[in-house]
Amino acid sequence: VMFYRRMEKFFTRRGHPRHASQTQREYASKLTQWLCESEQESDIVEIPNQVVDLFYAVRFGDSNVTDEQLLVVENCLNSLSHGVRKNRKRMT
Repeated sequence: VMFYRRMEKFFTRRGHPRHASQTQREYASKLTQWLCESEQESDIVEIPNQVVDLFYAVRFGDSNVTDEQLLVVENCLNSLSHGVRKNRKRMT
């Protein structure tokens, strides 16, 4: 699922890859913890879980992504990218 891969690639580039032993949900929890510890805004902190929720619905729930859902998740990923970039100094 492309939107999930985009998120995973984003965090891998920042030193937070998903390990083979982690489920996507476990990975999202770890990312959420890391974002909290790096003092990100609450809307940024929730993005990994939002992306994984949609990923699970599509991957395991036989759901199709609607245009509206895709737009929401793309906006979330753009916010994530902008928010983390803006606060990069706090995240080291």
